[in-house]
Amino acid sequence: MDNVNGKNTVQKQPGLLTKLIANDNFGVSIALIILVVAMALFAPNFTTVNNIFNVLLQIAQVGIVAVGMTYVILTAGIDLSVGRSSPLMVWQWP
Repeated sequence: MDNVNGKNTVQKQPGLLTKLIANDNFGVSIALIILVVAMALFAPNFTTVNNIFNVLLQIAQVGIVAVGMTYVILTAGIDLSVGRSSPLMVWQWP
């Protein structure tokens, strides 16, 4: 409570929903949720264990490179060799 000119005023804190909607990533999160629900409804193989495993395998390589690049950038180093070596990630041993 603040005492302004002899009057007590109460400042309301914004609620959780207000904070979520004000977040920049809120719209993207809602769009992603809608897309996943739509794909689960219209594509019968979307939520199978094999499909989820394949998606995780595909993003694992990019995730490893992203973690490495984050470390390089945080230590004030700039490494542009990822663009040159990233096509090698696609190639798999027979």
